[in-house]
Amino acid sequence: MESSADGSATWAQIPVTLRSGRQTFTTDGSLTGYGGRRWWRVTAAVPAGTTHLRWSYRTDGSAQGRGVYLDRVRVAGARAGRFVADGWTSTNS
Repeated sequence: MESSADGSATWAQIPVTLRSGRQTFTTDGSLTGYGGRRWWRVTAAVPAGTTHLRWSYRTDGSAQGRGVYLDRVRVAGARAGRFVADGWTSTNS
């Protein structure tokens, strides 16, 4: 998870908290090497002045997973109405 305060010219990772059942952990904004298949509730505090957010998924030939599914995305705050899911693909299409 990354944020930009300059219209997407530069990016900085945002710490995120992941929860699933009794498991909880916090990362610097990146996650690597998880081999399970489960839904995680992920939350992040968006820094003041943020103009753009991005979530990206990268892999290499050693990964055999299904990728990442995002569901029930919520953005709260004064500018929440400006949320646009750009470049996403629906699994229902």
